[in-house]
Amino acid sequence: MHSLEYLKNQFKKGFYYPKPLSKKFQNLTLNELFNPEEYIAGPLYAIAHSGNCDYTYNDKENRFFGTKNAKDLYKLLIKKSKIYHKELRLIKPSNHLEHKDLLIFNKAYRVRKNLCLLAYQIQKNRDQT
Repeated sequence: MHSLEYLKNQFKKGFYYPKPLSKKFQNLTLNELFNPEEYIAGPLYAIAHSGNCDYTYNDKENRFFGTKNAKDLYKLLIKKSKIYHKELRLIKPSNHLEHKDLLIFNKAYRVRKNLCLLAYQIQKNRDQT
């Protein structure tokens, strides 16, 4: 149960960050950063708050691309996380505020990447019981 509490606390650090300081980050479109973020947030939130994300295994709308087990889910989360990070790397800060925003978003990315591994371990243990 300790892992679930840790996941819940870390989830807040990875997904609830302050409003961006710069106009560049305030004006990001959904496709640039927040589309891949949605794929990551849903399953991680479900595991953190209910102990599982079984809904991804029974996804009739195929939003989770045929995820059937914890390993499939982990691969998808990491793939989407890498897309998010790739988009972040394309952003070139041109002033101090943009640089600070980029640091905050990069920190959130690192937290999310760790959350994906922790969520995988929790879901894998659950799948095995």
